[in-house]
This record gives sequence, structure tokens and C-alpha cells, in this order.
Amino acid sequence: MSYITAAGNFKATIKDAYVTELGANKTPAFVIEFETDDGSVIKYNGWMSEKAYPYTLEQLAKLGFDETLPPQMDAAGKPFYKAKHFSVKEVELVVVMEAGLKDPTKEFAKIKWINIPGEAKFKNEPTTGKLPSDFKSQMAAARARTGAAKPTSKVSDELGF
Repeated sequence: MSYITAAGNFKATIKDAYVTELGANKTPAFVIEFETDDGSVIKYNGWMSEKAYPYTLEQLAKLGFDETLPPQMDAAGKPFYKAKHFSVKEVELVVVMEAGLKDPTKEFAKIKWINIPGEAKFKNEPTTGKLPSDFKSQMAAARARTGAAKPTSKVSDELGF
């Protein structure tokens, strides 16, 4: 099994998934393993920390994860999920290279976006450059989810944000 080692867009399918703890802090994560058309593999870490958990749930919903199907068990008795747990079969992965946390001189491939074929990639209107009518309320909701402060600059006030 080879891993993706360069940035780019890749067509891929879900191979399997599992829940585990990652990193020095043992943060829970829902890990999805993707396999590209050429057989390369890359893992998506859907973090389950308090702030990231809603986004992980959104990603799982977008991929059509069926939590009502029972997991399978590996030889050690740990649960895992197969492609049949997901209704979305093919995705396009946008992969970027990021510096390692322990050794910033080494780069690692990381999934930046998971796009579903046929799904709109942009919510704005590219021909006019206009933002969607609900953009302001969506930004407020995003700030509420993340705990980010509302911008307080004079420019924001002048523009009516």
C-alpha cells in the first residue's frame, strides 16, 4: 500500500473507517481511509473534540454515513466501518502538503477538502462575484459554532457587517 505524497486533486473511494485516539493528547477521531484510482491511500481525520465534532458530523452526513448499520469487528475486537456504511461511493479529494508538527522540515499530505461529484463547489455566483443572500447569517452561525468574535473594525461597520 502506497500513500499519497504530493498535492493535487484525486478521485477516490472510501475503503474503510474507524474511531481511534490520535496525537499526544489522544484526541478522539473518526478516521476515513480513502483509496485513489491508482491504489494510493490517504486518511482523513475527523476530529471529535468539542469544537471540531460538529464539522466531523457534517462531513459524515455529507458522505452519507449510516450510523444505524452495526460496525464490523477486527481481530482485536475493535469496531470498524466498511464502504457499505457510506452512501457516497466516489469523491474528489483536494490534497495539500503541510509541514509536520514534530519536524517542520518534513511535509505530509493532508486532505483539505472532500468534494462529492455533482455537488456545487462554490456557494457564490462566480459570474457576478456576489455572495449568497444568507452569507451574513451563515457567518454569524459559523462564529457562534467556533466561538470566534464578531469583527469590530470600522471597515466592517461601514460595510454594514
